[in-house]
Amino acid sequence: MDEFEALLSRFEDPTEKEAPQREEKPLVLVVDDDESMRRGLMRSLSSKFCVLVAANGPDGLKVFNENDVCSVILDVKMPGMDGFEVCMRLRQTDKPDVPVLFLTAYQSEHDLRKIDDLYQPFLFLDKGGEYDLVGYVHEAVQTYKSLRDEKALNIQ
Repeated sequence: MDEFEALLSRFEDPTEKEAPQREEKPLVLVVDDDESMRRGLMRSLSSKFCVLVAANGPDGLKVFNENDVCSVILDVKMPGMDGFEVCMRLRQTDKPDVPVLFLTAYQSEHDLRKIDDLYQPFLFLDKGGEYDLVGYVHEAVQTYKSLRDEKALNIQ
């Protein structure tokens, strides 16, 4: 064995070791036309979730349909397609049970009972309010995963 081979033999072959299993973070989609809100939400949530962002409703729907999203945070007031319309379109996809958290600075302008009946959001949050957003999103994701797993068992 020459000197180089002797040196190499002292190191483990990385191909012989299995890569450690790491749990992937759940995907959360944030749809908000305000860039500073998108960045702030991404910063707040990125420790526990993989955060995807979209600046408007059509882009949000595209990202939603292309990814295995476990929860959506939707701004209500956006130009063009508002959060309510985005929610209705999400409910018409093959993933209608993904929890939606509505986020708005204008909560007092909305009839919350009507919104709850029509759109069935997981939560309705006031922008700038003090709450545990990470905790709420975690709860929404867990609820969705449980429902998805239950449906999978019923199919088998």
